[in-house]
Amino acid sequence: MNEDQLYPAIYDQTQVNNTINKMEAKHILDKLGLIKKDHKHYIKLKHKWQSLEKVVSISGYSISIISGIVGVLLGFTTLGLSIPIAIASTAIIESFVTAIIREGIIAKKILHYRKAIEHIQSYIDKFYIFTVKALKDKRIDEDEIKEFQQLAKEYDQGINIQKTEINKQDQHIKNLLENALKEHGLK
Repeated sequence: MNEDQLYPAIYDQTQVNNTINKMEAKHILDKLGLIKKDHKHYIKLKHKWQSLEKVVSISGYSISIISGIVGVLLGFTTLGLSIPIAIASTAIIESFVTAIIREGIIAKKILHYRKAIEHIQSYIDKFYIFTVKALKDKRIDEDEIKEFQQLAKEYDQGINIQKTEINKQDQHIKNLLENALKEHGLK
């Protein structure tokens, strides 16, 4: 210990760099964990909407087939054609409604979730490359920290755009439903 120095140096620059590297590494791993959590969340939502699409399709086909069978049976048993025509027109209307629901709402939701999943997957890949590069060096320098911060910023901006698009569509669907209920006096 030096005589002019009252206390010994508690740390040196390498200790500071190691601490910063550990903090940045933890921050990077935490961000990667959040991105993977978002990825699982959007995959789960996409699968739920795909299941709903299957249910709507199957119910639409079932109703059309049942209406066709009932229309044919009633056509043979009744002398008038008004009942089979009414059943056929109901089946046609139902087919249009299920097609509109399937293509107008469900397919758009699935597309939005697919875009979000692709966006997240691209950043998982970028963060993985970044992490491998940092592990290879066994340290994180200032350029890598800035690169990570830029990647994180780009990811957050992109995922916020995806969330905004999904929320706009949800609000549009909600408005359509409310207007339909008001028009028919149900609300």
